[in-house]
Amino acid sequence: MRKRCGYYCDNVRAPLARKSKEEIFLFPFPDPAEQSRFRGLRERARRLHEATPYALMAGQAASLFYFSAELRGFEEYMADLVREPQLISLLVDRVLEWMMEFTSHYLDEIGDYVEGWWMGDDWGMQSGPIMSPQTFRTIFKPRYRRLIDLVKSKTHAKVCLHTCGATYWILQDLVDVGVDVVHPLQPTALGNEDPVRIKQEFGDRLCFYSNVANTTILPHGKPLDIVAEVRRKIAALAPGGGYVFSAGHNIQADVPPANIVALFDTAYEVGTYPLADRT
Repeated sequence: MRKRCGYYCDNVRAPLARKSKEEIFLFPFPDPAEQSRFRGLRERARRLHEATPYALMAGQAASLFYFSAELRGFEEYMADLVREPQLISLLVDRVLEWMMEFTSHYLDEIGDYVEGWWMGDDWGMQSGPIMSPQTFRTIFKPRYRRLIDLVKSKTHAKVCLHTCGATYWILQDLVDVGVDVVHPLQPTALGNEDPVRIKQEFGDRLCFYSNVANTTILPHGKPLDIVAEVRRKIAALAPGGGYVFSAGHNIQADVPPANIVALFDTAYEVGTYPLADRT
């Protein structure tokens, strides 16, 4: 259950908190195949595909980690990753089972129109991974592979994963499971500071989406600082293709309007493909 908190919302009740493995196994999830979920969806997708110039995105705002953690409660979930990893594996399997069936029915309706698939899980803190990389690779990585394989079997979509925080450590894993695009490549987090290195190491296998800092330069810089930052990121990440420019995340309420104008004006000036020598 979520509650509105300012501009966002927060989880205030976790239905699987303090539940045993047996209770998690028997917990009644909503029916992922309920037909009312999909009624009229294909027609709406067709209209968007035919009447707009935009790529049609679909997917899950919250994926395996985020969704299962909200069901358990974040503090208890993170402790259980250490003390009861089998319980968390069961919980993630229940979530994956639901997502696989829902996604299969969903893409049966609109898969031929979908050009991008969005997933969301935050795998980093500012200072490093949010959990042991080995834990990620044991519990989550193979299940990501199954979900992404399903999506790619029913669409020609590129898969974009949103993951805040330090993500350099996970980039090869994301390549391995079939992720095509990484967002927002938060530049203030450990390992993400050097876009030139990241482009050199992964630019032939991943598309990068943003790498602009929402918490520092956007709210606190001057317009000329924004101009310089945009030029630097485009020069590092855009050559050869594979870069989607944007603010790092949702632009927050404390960002001066002049900085927003500088952000997008500069991107339009120097970031159009084919790139000119203007950065």
